Amino acid sequence: TKVSDSILYGVASSGKMFKFNLLNDSVEVTKTFSVQEFDNGFNPHKQLLKKNDSLLIGFNAEGGYGQKGNQFVYNILTDSIKVMNHIDYANKGKDVISMTLASDGNIYGSMRLGGKYNGGVIFRINPLNNNFEKLYDLQRNTAGKLLEYDSLKFISTAKLGGNRFYGGIYKFDVESNTYALSVEIDSTDIM
Repeated sequence: TKVSDSILYGVASSGKMFKFNLLNDSVEVTKTFSVQEFDNGFNPHKQLLKKNDSLLIGFNAEGGYGQKGNQFVYNILTDSIKVMNHIDYANKGKDVISMTLASDGNIYGSMRLGGKYNGGVIFRINPLNNNFEKLYDLQRNTAGKLLEYDSLKFISTAKLGGNRFYGGIYKFDVESNTYALSVEIDSTDIM
């Protein structure tokens, strides 16, 4: 995640958040998520999203209340983590696929698991108050990364979606709260 012209932040699979300086190619570990800090969560999702010049939003897949992970805000200036939302498997989902900052200023994303059908959820986070809202319960194998192609209209690909599970392209409309298969990939389409 780019926070300035020369500084990037990221998360490694080892559970370490790092800062990379583009000017001198230096790397500095800023936070280590571990089981020892169970309430803060651990096993972070690889994507961080910039909330503003000093705050990054991220998710942990494990730990926290209920042991299903949490949403956190990392303060670059104070080098501190604040847990904002604990993940409730049925109502909020689990295992973030992606997050994107949309044209309305909110963060939209999808989770691979949990929700009413255990197929994941589409969610919205208001970055002003960190309110987490589940918008849609997904069916099995239909979750994918959301990309905004028009105002509050998203497109997503699912590698196992569709009626025959060869994959599909889905569209999600926030205003009508619909998530529908737009194009189904057929086995003859796969090379």
